[in-house]
Amino acid sequence: MTPHNIQSLRELRILPHWILWRLETVKGRPTKVPYQPHHPTRKAATNDQAHWATYDDAALALVTHGFNGLGFVLTGTDFVAFDLDDCRDPETGALDDWAQELARIIHESPWHRNGHGSSAGLTA
Repeated sequence: MTPHNIQSLRELRILPHWILWRLETVKGRPTKVPYQPHHPTRKAATNDQAHWATYDDAALALVTHGFNGLGFVLTGTDFVAFDLDDCRDPETGALDDWAQELARIIHESPWHRNGHGSSAGLTA
């Protein structure tokens, strides 16, 4: 799947909202556990900016300390993200039809403020 808005990815990269994650088993299920780039033995919290880092610092810690990936903390930004589970063929990577349709709707639909300072709505 190709991102529709590469500019948004550039905008994310300049914000110091990056953490690391390692795939660990939690309660019998594989889970992406967040860690702090500047203190890679400590878990990260999405509500504590002291746990986050720049993209460059997090990317360096990713390679140096053998984590599985980078994460972006949405807290305090104007960005929104959707995580769709069980929506791809594990062998081909092809998105299921319902996931493709949802991605199209989200991409093409107008967003609006809900009248509350931190709320927004999607009109689809």
